[in-house]
Amino acid sequence: MDDSYQVIVVGGGFAGKTAAEELGRKGVRVLLLDANNYQQFQPLLYQVAASQIGVSTVTRPLRSEFRGINSVRVLTAEVTNIDAANRTVTTADGSSYRAQALVIATGAVPNFFNTPGADEHAYPLYSVADATRLSAAITAVLDEADREPGVDADVIVVGGGPTGVETAGALAENVKYLVPKYFSPELAARCHVHLVDMVPNVLAAFSAKSQAYARDRLTKLGVQAAHGYCGW
Repeated sequence: MDDSYQVIVVGGGFAGKTAAEELGRKGVRVLLLDANNYQQFQPLLYQVAASQIGVSTVTRPLRSEFRGINSVRVLTAEVTNIDAANRTVTTADGSSYRAQALVIATGAVPNFFNTPGADEHAYPLYSVADATRLSAAITAVLDEADREPGVDADVIVVGGGPTGVETAGALAENVKYLVPKYFSPELAARCHVHLVDMVPNVLAAFSAKSQAYARDRLTKLGVQAAHGYCGW
């Protein structure tokens, strides 16, 4: 049991990294635990998925963020158990760490809302691993359609919020500008991007002006409303 830390922060995302940084600058002894040795910039994952930027653009080594802050230790480890009452965390290798305070900043996981088949067949977009997996899958679909003239290359984006709108737009840009250049105009004509949501508009939480702008841009890029759920 290592109890040499005043604070243990679980999770190296925006919240966890900022908490560790602020505490460390004040001389607090902090242990920052994360399963990955990097911090990801989640708002740009859609561009990784669309192969518009590389992974190195959205990741930064966690340890480099704390260069010069000697009171913060970064440890790459998967946390398997948290004992809030005793302020103790246990990692996958069986090591335990205790502190005066715990900060839990582990983020979120995909929620498929019990939709049959979604967990097995859909591609979530919450992490770098998700983005690279989706990028590879889209490339495979394009390659298959390029080999088979009668096969369409369709992508359905579920969710009309910011990530869904950005992802659909980026993929439609690829279809419009890159597929004709690197494959063929004929293949581009067989590529379709659909956007599905349970409400009849995109960016429902935003202003009417933002909704209208997004709707106009997506329409010009060729994004289609699948089954009328995003009925513009």
